[in-house]
Amino acid sequence: MKLHDFNFEGQNGESYQIEFALDHLAALQRNAARVTCLGIYKENPTADPIEITFTMEIAQMDGGQGETLDIFVEDRLIASIPLDDHDRIERFLEAEQEQTSPFDKDPWEILTEGMDAEAVLDTVDGIPLGDPMACLIKAGIVSTAAQFLTCRESLDLSLGLAKKTRALLTCLGQNMATIAIKTALRTLRCVAMLG
Repeated sequence: MKLHDFNFEGQNGESYQIEFALDHLAALQRNAARVTCLGIYKENPTADPIEITFTMEIAQMDGGQGETLDIFVEDRLIASIPLDDHDRIERFLEAEQEQTSPFDKDPWEILTEGMDAEAVLDTVDGIPLGDPMACLIKAGIVSTAAQFLTCRESLDLSLGLAKKTRALLTCLGQNMATIAIKTALRTLRCVAMLG
């Protein structure tokens, strides 16, 4: 389901149409939020589009002692946040709420603490970080993760993992307009600051 599309100018004057879409089938089959970002070069609509997917899912920690929010880009794990790490989650959500300029604390840095997420994004399909697609991926992950964690706060945590994840995905679906707007604003800010 297409959530939103954007038009961007690249660093070298090229123009893109970018789509941001949620995969409902993956949500039902894997209990995961799977988002696809599709970039089309407007000057050459017959060229192959750039397509990148990121996925968020709740997983049991080894030994069953708690849960993590795992974030994948193209099936590569870039962050695994223990959901009992309340300090990190609180810092991330505060930074995500307060970020109004590129000079504010970057929620991306908090989200990916301890992981070489910049290097992962830099190597996905060879997209440089200044490219609108890389900006879109970062913005989409931050906005989706923030909504995911906000939705989790309203859940009955005694539910089993599958029911809890389905409830999270339902809440995420109800807030997709907010995610799309925040993603668009963050992407524009990132492109303006060249990454």
